[in-house]
Amino acid sequence: MKIQLNEFEQLINEKILKRGLSYFKGDAITNFTEISNREYEAIVPGSEEYTIQ
Repeated sequence: MKIQLNEFEQLINEKILKRGLSYFKGDAITNFTEISNREYEAIVPGSEEYTIQ
């Protein structure tokens, strides 16, 4: 699902936003790269490592 940056916080569940911010502040997001124009990929921890876009 593609979401416009200016609509991101309104469309994503608050619990998920808080968890993502916690990962970001805790330096848990690794290998953050731009894979195409305004599309990004990163690795985040969990019960295993997850690749997200």
